[in-house]
Amino acid sequence: MVVSRRYKDGSTDPALGYANYGCATNRSRGEAICSNVRTISERTLAEGVIRALKEQLTKPNLIARFVETFTKRFDQVLRGTDAELRDLERQVERAASRVKNVTAAMAAAGFSEALLAQLKVEEEGLPLRRRGGPPSAGTRAPRSCPTPR
Repeated sequence: MVVSRRYKDGSTDPALGYANYGCATNRSRGEAICSNVRTISERTLAEGVIRALKEQLTKPNLIARFVETFTKRFDQVLRGTDAELRDLERQVERAASRVKNVTAAMAAAGFSEALLAQLKVEEEGLPLRRRGGPPSAGTRAPRSCPTPR
């Protein structure tokens, strides 16, 4: 809890001052309830936290561990062992299969505007999946085509 606030040059502007932190119980109820009279200035606290972070974040073993973990993860993605990559490959295979099926249906049934429209939809979605498009693109239900009369 902030137990006091000090200001520079007698100002009352909070931007020019700094706080002292201490025990709230000691401050509100007195030393009979809590004997902890220690306080620390906001400036000293901030400097201490920043110094401790710098010490922890610049340790040689931390940097080496980060590089090792990053390299391992990067290699996994390049080798294709990543589950997301395998899922994208399955989506591409399914899309290519749908394009092939619509093309085969056109060859067997003859020309149809509905089959042509479906082929265009499937062909437009294939490059998007090859680039790793939105994951929902592979799970979307196919649009129904009107049947010719």
